[in-house]
Amino acid sequence: MRFWQCMSYTHPAECVALARSAEQAGFDGLAMAEHYLYPVNLVSRHPYSPPDAPAFEAGEFWAELMTTFAAMATVTTRLQFLSAVHVLPLQNPFYMAKVLGTLSHLSADRVMLGAGAGWMAEEFEIFGVDFKSRGRRFDEMVALMRTLWAAGPATFAGEFFRCDQVLMKPEPSRPIPVWIGGKTEVALRRAARIGDGWVGTGEGLEESIALATRLQELRREYGRDHLPFRVLSYQLWGSYDDADLKRMATAGITEVGNWVLPFAMGAHQPGLEARQAYLLKTGAEIRARFGWMDE
Repeated sequence: MRFWQCMSYTHPAECVALARSAEQAGFDGLAMAEHYLYPVNLVSRHPYSPPDAPAFEAGEFWAELMTTFAAMATVTTRLQFLSAVHVLPLQNPFYMAKVLGTLSHLSADRVMLGAGAGWMAEEFEIFGVDFKSRGRRFDEMVALMRTLWAAGPATFAGEFFRCDQVLMKPEPSRPIPVWIGGKTEVALRRAARIGDGWVGTGEGLEESIALATRLQELRREYGRDHLPFRVLSYQLWGSYDDADLKRMATAGITEVGNWVLPFAMGAHQPGLEARQAYLLKTGAEIRARFGWMDE
């Protein structure tokens, strides 16, 4: 089992220092969510939030993740980085393939693309991207980026994107893992069908185990259960014990993400030194309590 810290809503000016502390604390990786803009008159509802609760507030920080990961990678040697999640259909796949390919070299293959199809119609409208076709666009983008990352000239003909005999250099030294976010049946099937992993959204223990079990079933259905597949479940530190971890592992969960808490939203965050101390303390507690995870 690998342990991650969720660092969503962190101001980018503090990310480098916190990455150093997270690696020193023994965490295996850092995960961060991403949005580009906050529509003040937001109508779209977050699919996994209560009906009367906003998805996020205007004061929350959203760093641009690929730039942030590049900065954090330069001051660490072991820590992995995961976008959890990047709204992939908003982007151009040729640009994203190039950014991620470059980032794979800057980080020594420590970056993974966690991607979702998106839920905020306003964000798509601002970017000039059709909201209704985002699922098809998502699938096509993943296929195209993998084609571009492979050695040799790439040719691709899809519904949205095309290229003929193009090279993208330097290509990654190994395939960049693509983890899929979302817990609808459509999202789970997408993860099982084309993903290298799946990212949870903060479900409780029992729901996380049920979703991971469903992913195993779907991967068998698609004939992909023999391939490596990682599953990240966010849990509150202190809410699970060794027996729970073993149940998660049996269900196919390979990573536990420490949910935000002191990395609270926007202006409500405690100071940098307090969060660095929290990382060091929590990392030591995790290693002391679950020493078997290093085996």
